Amino acid sequence: MTKTRLFQSESGKRGHRRAARLRSLSRCLAAGAAFLLAWPFVDSPRLLALLPALSPFVALNAFLAAPAFHGMLIPGMVLMLLVAWRRQWFCRWLCPVGLCMDGASALGRRWGRRGLRWGRWGDGLVFVTFGGALLGWPLFLWLDPLSLFAGAIQSDVSHPAPGLWIPAALFLAFFFFNVIWPHLWCGRVCPLGAFQAICYDGVDSFRKRLTHKKSEVKKADGAPVRNVRFSRRAALGVGAGVCLAGMTGRLRAKGASPIVRPPGALDEARFVGVCARCGNCLQICPAHVIELDRGASGLAGWLTPRLTFQQDYCREDCVRCGDACPSGALRRLTPEEKLTSPVGLARVDMDWCLLREDLECTKCAQWCPHGAIRYVFDDTTYNTTPTIEPEKCSGCGACERVCPTRPVRAITIGSPGP
Repeated sequence: MTKTRLFQSESGKRGHRRAARLRSLSRCLAAGAAFLLAWPFVDSPRLLALLPALSPFVALNAFLAAPAFHGMLIPGMVLMLLVAWRRQWFCRWLCPVGLCMDGASALGRRWGRRGLRWGRWGDGLVFVTFGGALLGWPLFLWLDPLSLFAGAIQSDVSHPAPGLWIPAALFLAFFFFNVIWPHLWCGRVCPLGAFQAICYDGVDSFRKRLTHKKSEVKKADGAPVRNVRFSRRAALGVGAGVCLAGMTGRLRAKGASPIVRPPGALDEARFVGVCARCGNCLQICPAHVIELDRGASGLAGWLTPRLTFQQDYCREDCVRCGDACPSGALRRLTPEEKLTSPVGLARVDMDWCLLREDLECTKCAQWCPHGAIRYVFDDTTYNTTPTIEPEKCSGCGACERVCPTRPVRAITIGSPGP
């Protein structure tokens, strides 16, 4: 009997070791695939969007915040069904960020560091984000690990877009904290991991109710413990998310200046919430006219994409940024739809225009691809003034790009509103 038990014990240990090796191999292969998807060796916007789109945390919050269904939500929704069936299956077998953070934790343990014994913030982050999504602003969507990983990989120093290093710095900060407090990210912070546990626990609780089993577990001393994940904690988190989203929206409305967003952007209030800050649009833009917003639109718009036309302009037939967006913050447009969806409107400041000084200049009209600029002679001032036809202007920025005046351009692109 003893030999049989020893044999079973050894067999179980060997099976556990084989499963652990298989899991490590699977995670390494998944991390390699994620790296290739995040770094666009193959110049495909939709492949670039696939990695952040795999996150069910991004998919569900984007759907709640928009609310609209689009094709890039499908991978995340499918994965949500899988993790509801197998507890934290994605974390254990595929997550590239989990592999990196486990390496940091192993390094910390080797140096004698210990993990925190208090605080599990993942559930709270999930519920607060859900609450904010109901008002169109999922506050902690930017903490999604797949979006962080994609942004970090794309932070190459050769890319001309300013601010692209910020996601990499954020990822490295979490890596560093995981060395100091092992398992900090996966065990206590990661909203995607907490969301997987919530999905599984919800389905498991429903299944037990269908089979007439009590939704209670027992402690070692036999005392019942009720699962409050879907009651008090959920209600408090969602309520806090609604309040914070409302407050953030007011702060943005009062203190932010309007800026120009990439083609297909949702209205400003929803765009700053639905955007996952993954950096895909910056990476895929062939003209490099997209940069990260570092405070111009207020706190709510931090690290969201904006357009700048100092070096180039938005090509009239290019819709790659919308194709690369995983969350739907940028709608997918055809080139024909883009022509009828202006991103901004050109405005002329005659205090800087060369025509005011009787100097000859017609560059803005020559470069406008839509014929939206014409020159009108003013009989009062005897000056020729560039005039914008709003129904023709798409806000592409070609006029601002070629305007020769410095340090201020005489013609600039502003938000399409008044």
